[in-house]
Amino acid sequence: MNENYLKLCKKYKVCGVSIASVDKNGKNFFQYGIRNESSEMIEKDTIFRIASISKTFVMICAMILVEQGKMKLDDDISTLLGYRVRNPFFEDDVITLEMLMTQTSSIADGYDDEDPKNDKQTRGYNNVNMMGTKTYISLKDLLTNKDYEYYTDLDFHKCRPGSEFHYSNFGCGILAMVVETVSNELFTVFAKKHIFDKLNLDASFRMPDIKRKDLVSGTFSINEEGISTIRCKSEFFTSGNPLIHPIGDNFRGPAGGVYISMEGLLKYMSIYLNNGTSEDGVKVVEKETMDEILRMHWYNDKGVTEGYNAKGLQLKISDTVDTNYIIGHTGSAYNIYSFMFFDVEKQKGMCFITNGLMYKIANNKVKGVFNVLFHDFMSEFFGKEENDYTIKINKKGIYLNDRYISNKLDIMSVASALRTIPFEGKLLSPKGKYIEYNDDVISMFNKMGLTFTLVNKEYLIKYRR
Repeated sequence: MNENYLKLCKKYKVCGVSIASVDKNGKNFFQYGIRNESSEMIEKDTIFRIASISKTFVMICAMILVEQGKMKLDDDISTLLGYRVRNPFFEDDVITLEMLMTQTSSIADGYDDEDPKNDKQTRGYNNVNMMGTKTYISLKDLLTNKDYEYYTDLDFHKCRPGSEFHYSNFGCGILAMVVETVSNELFTVFAKKHIFDKLNLDASFRMPDIKRKDLVSGTFSINEEGISTIRCKSEFFTSGNPLIHPIGDNFRGPAGGVYISMEGLLKYMSIYLNNGTSEDGVKVVEKETMDEILRMHWYNDKGVTEGYNAKGLQLKISDTVDTNYIIGHTGSAYNIYSFMFFDVEKQKGMCFITNGLMYKIANNKVKGVFNVLFHDFMSEFFGKEENDYTIKINKKGIYLNDRYISNKLDIMSVASALRTIPFEGKLLSPKGKYIEYNDDVISMFNKMGLTFTLVNKEYLIKYRR
C-alpha cells in the first residue's frame, strides 16, 4: 500500500505528506517529503495545523457538556450564551445547539474572503477573523448589535434556521463559545483538559502548549520553478498564540486551529472506532454519546450541497469513495489539505495531511485537485471490501450491529442502518437498486429482497454491502 501512496505523492507533486491508518492488520504510517525550509524530512510525529478537522474537537467538547447534563441538543443557543441570538431575517426562529453542529443554523461567514472586492471590508466574521486576536471583538455585538462597527447581516443566510445546510466557520466559533460560557472555562483550557491531556497528546489549539515545537511543519507551494514557503513554522508560533479575551469572546481560532501529528490524530480518531474510548482504554465520552454523534442528523435529498450530502454531529458522512460509508472531516488552509475518515463497522480509518502540492488556479478557486487527491488516497485505503451487517429493530429503536441509531424509524435512521444516504426519497438497497422509502419499514426491506427474522420480540435483518 505504501508503494502506491508514493506513486500518488509523485503524481500530485506534493511537497510533504503524512498518513496514519488503522485496520484489522494494525497501524500503518507513511511519510514523504520535507517539513520545513531546512529540508528536514516529515516523520510520523511531525506536527501540523490540521485546519477544519479541528471542528470535530469542538464538537466533542460540546458533547461532553451534553453528556454532563449541562445542555441539550435542542437548546436555544440564546439560553446557553446568555443573550438573544436570532437570524435578523427570521426573528421568531430559534437557533439550536444541534443546528450549529450540523451547519444548518443559518449562520454565515460574512463577506466572501476570496473576492478581491472585499479586501478593504472590516465587517463580518471573515474580516474580523483575518484581523487576528489583537483586535478585541465582542461576539454578542457581532451577532446582535446592528450599530456595532463590525456587524453585518451577511453573517446570516436568508433561510430559516434548520432548513438549509451552509458550511460555516463562524458557526463553529460560536459553538466553542457555547462551551466556554456553559463551562465558565476558556475553551482552549477545556479542550486541553478533556481531550489533549486526557489522551496524552502533544496537541493543542494554542502553540505555546506544544512541547515539541521543533517538529512543527511549515506549509509550501510547488510550481515548475520549485518549492516556495507559504508559512514557515515560526509564523505558526505567532498565529498559534492568540490573545485571550473574556469568557465567550474567543471565537476566532477553534474552527481550524488544532496542532497535532497524524500519529496523535490517529489516537484521537480511535475514540470514534471504540465507542468513545481510546485505543489505550481512556474514556472521553460514553458509548451512548458516541452513538448520537455518529448517527445521521441531516441529509440533502437532492444530492451534494457545498460538498456535503449528509452529516452526523460536525462530521461528514460520505458514500462517494467506491460506495464505502465513511464518516469524518476534511480540512484546508494555507495550502494544507487534510482529512480524517473512518468506518466504524469495518474498524478502519485513515488520517492524511499534505503541507503543500501543485495546483492550478482558475477564477481565484483551487481547481478541484484536492477532491481528486482525496478520492485516490481514500480509495487506495478503503478499497471495495464487502462486510456482513445486522439491523435490529425493537421497542427501543433501531440498531446497526450493536450501535444504537434512533428510537425513530424515519428515513435518516433507516438510511444509517443500511449505510447509505437518502436521495430523492429513495434508499440504495444492498443489492444496488434504489427503493422508494416507505414508513412500513418491514415491507420496504422486503422490496429490497432482505430477509428478516423475529427473535425475542425484535426483528433481525441481515445484509451484505
